[in-house]
Order: sequence, then C-alpha cells, then structure tokens
Amino acid sequence: MSDQKENRNTWEEALGGLETPPLSASWKAMEGLLDREMPVRPRRRGWKWLWLLLLLLLVGVCNLYRGDRRSSPAISTKREAQSSVGRTEGNAGDVARFDGAAGSREAGTTGSAVQTDAETAEPARAGSRGKTGRVATSDAGTGVEVQDAGGAAAKKDTVFTQQKTDSGKAKLDTTRTVAKLDTTHPGSKLDTTHPGSKITAKKEKKTEPPYRGFTAGIGLNQFFPVGPQASSNFNSSGTNGTITDYLPVPQLRYFFSRKLYVEMEAQFNTPQYTSKNLLASQQVTRDSATGSQQSSSVFIKKLFYFNLPVSVHYSPVKGLYVGAGLEYAKLTNGVADFSQGARFQNSTGGFYDTVLTSKIVSFKGDSIYQKLRTHEWRLLGDVDYQWKGFTLGLRYNWALNKFINLQVSGTQVTQARNSSLQLYLRYTIWRQRSLRNSPK
Repeated sequence: MSDQKENRNTWEEALGGLETPPLSASWKAMEGLLDREMPVRPRRRGWKWLWLLLLLLLVGVCNLYRGDRRSSPAISTKREAQSSVGRTEGNAGDVARFDGAAGSREAGTTGSAVQTDAETAEPARAGSRGKTGRVATSDAGTGVEVQDAGGAAAKKDTVFTQQKTDSGKAKLDTTRTVAKLDTTHPGSKLDTTHPGSKITAKKEKKTEPPYRGFTAGIGLNQFFPVGPQASSNFNSSGTNGTITDYLPVPQLRYFFSRKLYVEMEAQFNTPQYTSKNLLASQQVTRDSATGSQQSSSVFIKKLFYFNLPVSVHYSPVKGLYVGAGLEYAKLTNGVADFSQGARFQNSTGGFYDTVLTSKIVSFKGDSIYQKLRTHEWRLLGDVDYQWKGFTLGLRYNWALNKFINLQVSGTQVTQARNSSLQLYLRYTIWRQRSLRNSPK
C-alpha cells in the first residue's frame, strides 16, 4: 500500500488568507466615472425571441396574402390570359394532365378535351405557384385526389403549363381522362357568350339612325317624239330656237329610307310634240264661176305645258330605282301653222292645190286655243340610277284624256292624246342634316 501525498496548493491558501486592501478615494471616483460614461447593461435575451416571433408572423401574413391572390378569380383569369393557358372547371374526379415529355398543346373548339401529365409537368411553373400551389391530378380509375408533399389539397382550377417540343408544334394527349374547358367565364379566351371576348358566336350589330329626310336638286330634260309625233324646232313665241325647252327643273325628294322616297318636280314651259299635220280647223270657200276653192287651215305644230309630276320610287338594287306616279299638266301656250291655200281646176278637168300663204305663230289668243283641253292628268313610269348626287333617268307619261276632239268638217274629226318620252339628268344640291350625317 503506497502512501499518497495530499494535493495541497500553498499559494491558494496564502492568497485566500489575505484581505483585500481598501480602495482609495481616487479609485472610487474612477469607478463612478466609468459606470456613468460606460455603463454595463445586463443582457436581455428575451428581445431575440420577440424579433423571431415578429419575423415568423410577417412570413405567415405574406403567405396568406399570396394564397388569397391565387384563389381570386380576377387574378387567376389575368394570369391565364397572360400565359395563354386554358382554364378548366370540372368535377373532383376529372383529371387534367399535360404530357410533359411532349409538352404540347392543341387549340380546339369549345368543349374539346384537354389533358395534362402532372408527373412530368414543368417544375418551374409549380415553383412559381408556391409549395401549396402544386397542380392537382386524380387517378382516372379511382377518382382519388393526389396531394403534394406538404399535404395541401390540389386546386380544382388547374393552371396548365406548356412546353415546346423540338418541332415547335404542340399536340394534346387524347388518351387520358377528359376535362372540360371553361367557355362561360367572361375573361376566358374561348368565351363564346361574353360580348367582349376575342371569340364570339355572333358579332353585335350596330344600330344606325333611320335614313329619313328631304333633299333638293336641279336638272335638265330632253324630250323625244313618240309614235306619229313629229319634232319641231319652234319655241313658244313661234320663232326658231329651242333654248327655252331646256329650262332648269327644280326637284324635291323625301326619303323614308335608303330604298324608298317620294319625288316632286316643277317643269316649266315643257314642250309637247304632236302628230304631223294635225288639223285643228279648216274653212273652204268655192268660186262657182271659175270652179276653184280657197281654204284657211290651222295645223298644230307644238304645245307647251306646265307639268307637276309626283312619283314614288323604290330601289330593288343598290343605286337603281323604279318609280310610278301621277302628273298634272296645264296648257300654257302653243304654236300652229296658219296657212291659206287654193284648189284650181285645169283644162282636163283635174284639180291641183297651191299654198298661198303660210305663217307659224302662237295661237294662245286664238279661238282654237279655247277648244283644246287645257288641264289634264297623266300617268308616268320612271327608272333612274343614282351615283354620288347625280341621277340619270328615263320617264314615259301618257295622258288619261284626249287634248283635242274637234269636228273639222262634216266627214272629218280630229282626235289626239298626249304622250312623251324624256331623258333627264338631276343633281342634288342640298340634303337635310340628318341625311348628311348618316353613314354611307
């Protein structure tokens, strides 16, 4: 048994037995100054836990805000429109899968099948949605929802991801379970019911104000002889010259629509051709001594009327109008050939005629003028074509009554009815404001 030496520290015992010398006044003053200028504060470990709790609370609020934005239909619709991704709404058992290997997409009609493969979906898209925003899938056979690693249930509104293939084309995997496309959401690109969508079933028709109002124009007429009528180059004064036959014709129209309007005109000093050698009167005197005869005859050459036609026009084809109406005509003047002739008997017993005098003058003040019908009604038919304010038309009118019905002699009666054919050109010089502002 060996002896063990006691482990004793003599210096510790020596120092422990010594008393601390009292501090002098200068050291006490220095200690007070240091405590005042450089105070030693106790450690407060509780503040660290408080800051940590505040940080965790801030992270939770941010995650909650992000979740609300994802679940908002307006935000999800905007993201779908920006990423050109279709939105689906289906039952819990429906599956929306993208084939990640093909990464394809194919545009179709409303109600077409869309499928995705969640196992190979683009991870970057899922990362952008967050840990709780993983794409929802379900097994086609069992209809069981698949949850992510965090245990969060997948959303029904699936956001599809898209990857381009090597060929640049996209194809849909049509062998998996079908999910219906959302075609009723107002923000969807395939919205066929919302009027503001890019693809709509019918375009809305713009309602235009009715084309209704007055127009005024002016034009010229050119008359032609019809049937047995003969042309005449005399004016209403009985002299040569037909410039007065082309007085401007004012015109007024009222449009009920673009296809229907009523027209009224005022035609002044309108020429009316008559039959050749139309005999109005004849007086015969006989000379019993010589056996000759003398005659005074009046042949009407041309009449002049004031016409007031009113017609209704309809357009079966754009720019082309057909019309019909009634025309009031008042006789204002006329020219006739006043001639005197003689019939002589020759030595063989035959007769020959000789014109002694002939003069064409106005017969308005003559008794023959009073024997003619000075007022009459006529039927008219019209066809015209309109282009940029110009109207080119053709009109035919036919009187309802005979303007002359005279017993010239015991065996001769003169009868005639007016009719005329005219080619006219009109130009619209004024339109009502409602027609000027109407779109063409």
